[in-house]
Amino acid sequence: MRTLKPLALAVIAAVSSQAMSAQNSTDIDQSGTSLKAAVSQTGGSGNQSTSNQEGVANQAASFQTNGIGNSIYQAQQGSANYSEAHQVGAENGNSSNGMILQLQSGGSSNRATAAQGYSTGSVISQGQHGSSNVANAIQNIANNSTSYQLQVGDRNAATARTEWSYHTGLSGTQSDASSTQYGNDNVSIIIQEGMLGGTGYVWQDGNENFARLYQSGGSASDASALSFGNRNSAIIAQLGIITSSAEIEASGNDNEATIIQGGTLTTVLSVQNGDRNQVNVNQVGQRNTFDSAQLGNDNVIGFAQSGSDSSATIGQTGDRNTASLSQSGSGNQLSAVSTGNDNSIVTVQAGVGEVSELDLVQTGDSNLIQATQHNEGNFAHVSQLGTSNQAVVLQTGFSDSASILQSGSANTANVVQR
Repeated sequence: MRTLKPLALAVIAAVSSQAMSAQNSTDIDQSGTSLKAAVSQTGGSGNQSTSNQEGVANQAASFQTNGIGNSIYQAQQGSANYSEAHQVGAENGNSSNGMILQLQSGGSSNRATAAQGYSTGSVISQGQHGSSNVANAIQNIANNSTSYQLQVGDRNAATARTEWSYHTGLSGTQSDASSTQYGNDNVSIIIQEGMLGGTGYVWQDGNENFARLYQSGGSASDASALSFGNRNSAIIAQLGIITSSAEIEASGNDNEATIIQGGTLTTVLSVQNGDRNQVNVNQVGQRNTFDSAQLGNDNVIGFAQSGSDSSATIGQTGDRNTASLSQSGSGNQLSAVSTGNDNSIVTVQAGVGEVSELDLVQTGDSNLIQATQHNEGNFAHVSQLGTSNQAVVLQTGFSDSASILQSGSANTANVVQR
């Protein structure tokens, strides 16, 4: 049964006359006090707009212009909620077969806005359950793209934006943005510009988590951030990429991860399980690969790769372990494993044309490794078993090789080759 308040009825009647094209449909069901609804449909055929509001002081507004087969559905339950949706066609064409779905229930003061401009076959779906949540989705010159956002809790904020790139002039096509947040005070931001077949995925379960994904000018590029805990932070930026993927997963509290990629076929996987862990990655070039796992508390990984055909595998298990690693050139390989507490690894590799390989393993507590390799053909292997061991390797030149193995406590080894 429909119950329309005089004010809402007047607003609907005023704007419904703008729906001049045939087969447009508007269905509004309101129950409560001080509800407002506004629907405007212009141009095209087969457009539909359905609004269902229950509660007090809710507002809903739907606009469709120059579209064919577009559909907007909005449902609100509770009080003081606000929902707004737009679909706009091009000046010389139509924004056809688009769809916007918005649902807000079980709370108050939620706000959801969605807009599609000059897009075909794109879908926006937003759901909010709780209070004081904000969801915003924009698709501009984005064809066959999907934006999905779900928030369950209070004071969460989610933004998804898929659009053309100002720098490259490419439109967003077949790009997907998905964000799911359970808890309170979480923030999710997904921005896709000029993507072809890209996917951005955020899942946050806890409180005060932050995730930001930025993808630009890539093809078949995937970025995902998963957080299980409180106050975790994940930032991923992928620029000018082809078939690239980056994944951040954090289980615990106060973990931080930042990934910046540029190039072709780059891959990053970062897993943190514990509290107050940090990982920073910067990859520039082609076919770079990074794999990282931190299990424990207060561990830090800082890493940078520049060039092509580089690879790195890093794992830290324990507490207060640090690894600062850098590779520059082409064909470099690096592997680092620290098991224990208060271990430190610092290494630098630089070379052009040839393969530099480095394998570092520490098992115990308070061990230190410093290794530097320059030029071409260098190889170094260091393994320390025990406590308070130190190993320093410096190689500069051609066809160098070094291997250090220490077992016990307070051992010191130095290798210098020039």
